Amino acid sequence: MAFLAVLLSFVFALVGAVHVLWALRVWWPIRDEARLAQTVVGTPGITRMPASWLTMVVVGAVAVGMAWIAMLAGWVAAPVPVWLVTTGGAVMAAILLVRGTATYVAPLFGASAAPAFTRLDRRFYAPLILALGTGVALLTLSYT
Repeated sequence: MAFLAVLLSFVFALVGAVHVLWALRVWWPIRDEARLAQTVVGTPGITRMPASWLTMVVVGAVAVGMAWIAMLAGWVAAPVPVWLVTTGGAVMAAILLVRGTATYVAPLFGASAAPAFTRLDRRFYAPLILALGTGVALLTLSYT
């Protein structure tokens, strides 16, 4: 499980780093803000990236996720009861798994997104998020 925890932490760190860049208004990997927003946010008609403070909220959530992975892996002593570490891991896994699954289910209910986002979401984002959710679930199940 140590390798899984390292892998999860690495991916979470990369996701967090990219969000920090966006919060600092560095448009990467697409330099055009409107195209980047359509590609990574996906709201139809979007022309601007979300506010920096909102992007930093995402960075904070990713950091909490990384801290939770560290607790589940036993790298740091949990400052909360065991049941809360397990519950937190289960909630994080559920959020990731629901988000990943939503990509394939939401269109059945008429939901739509920008075409660039939809293509990348189906091909890369959702599978990655489902893999992260599965990894967190496995790590949570192994936590003792």
